[in-house]
Amino acid sequence: MLRTTTTLWALVLLGASATGTAFAQDEEQAGEARGDYAWSQGGGTTGASLGDDPMRIMAYAGAGAGFRLVRNIDPEFDQDFATPAYLDLGAGLYLEGGDVRHGPALFVSANLIQDPGGLGAGPFEQWVLTPGYQVLLPFRRILGMDHDWLHLQGRIGIPLVFSAQDGQTYVTPGAELAAALHFKFLAGLGVYLEVQANLYGGFKETVHPTLSADFGFLFDYEVLP
Repeated sequence: MLRTTTTLWALVLLGASATGTAFAQDEEQAGEARGDYAWSQGGGTTGASLGDDPMRIMAYAGAGAGFRLVRNIDPEFDQDFATPAYLDLGAGLYLEGGDVRHGPALFVSANLIQDPGGLGAGPFEQWVLTPGYQVLLPFRRILGMDHDWLHLQGRIGIPLVFSAQDGQTYVTPGAELAAALHFKFLAGLGVYLEVQANLYGGFKETVHPTLSADFGFLFDYEVLP
């Protein structure tokens, strides 16, 4: 009887061991298929051994402020060095890739307060639509980090400024160069800090160079096949 019981327990333990080994192998294969993408799935995998990450969508919601590198003090403008605080919303699509990700983006901004100069547009009276293209550098791959929690992002864009003057709506183009640091404290949620250099066309054929910074939340969605 004792020998039979011992044999049964040995068979049970052998079956459990085989099941655990198979489960671990399945998990490892699943992680390789994902490219160990989610930062919570870290395990010491270096960027050199990872495959391409799937397409991802990032959305941004933040606010910022800046200053003018050159101010126009003519009566038509009466500008101050400070620019109005603004709301910034946008989204970008990153194509499948590895060490460097890239894709199109679209942002919309609106002034939250009256221009400090006093003669500019009031709150939400000036809107900026900025189509652009973004590049994303994940530190996880570049530095061989375990977790996908830091990104460096670069962007170029063409802002289109919609503003009202003398009862008419004017559209003026510009140019934008931006760089941002992303910190993801969850797999799909994080914060960002961005610095922007802009050159706007203005009323009466003027140009307005500015520097600004904004801070906010980012939402990261991985498009799985």
